[in-house]
Amino acid sequence: MNRTLHLRTLVALAITLGSLAARADVTAEWAAIAASSAQEARQSPQAAARSLRTVREAIAKAAAAARNGSPGSTAERHDAAVAVAAFAVLEHLYPDQREGLEAQLAVSFSRIPENAAKADGAAIGRMVTNEMLVAGRR
Repeated sequence: MNRTLHLRTLVALAITLGSLAARADVTAEWAAIAASSAQEARQSPQAAARSLRTVREAIAKAAAAARNGSPGSTAERHDAAVAVAAFAVLEHLYPDQREGLEAQLAVSFSRIPENAAKADGAAIGRMVTNEMLVAGRR
């Protein structure tokens, strides 16, 4: 009986740690998606570097804006903001890859619980990207 309890505790801990790791990795996930998108577009090294800098800037601005939002559910707000900002910049840079990028966004969003923080984060990501694109940062 004691062994069963320990096993259940370990399984619960593994599930919890796995979901926390998934949240912590949204930035790395979208950075990898950006690198893959640049490679698929067969950009020159200089153009790819500019594109990746733009994505990193959008991610950083979205993460900062999500931290400064209303209290509570900051992980969900952060993840949604980062995913949407990275997606929107990549969609702008690589419109021919839209379908694949939408699929990646759907995967990211499937890991975030449906709540107000998720919607708030998505709005933050769109706002950050719109500000960057209007300012002419590509």
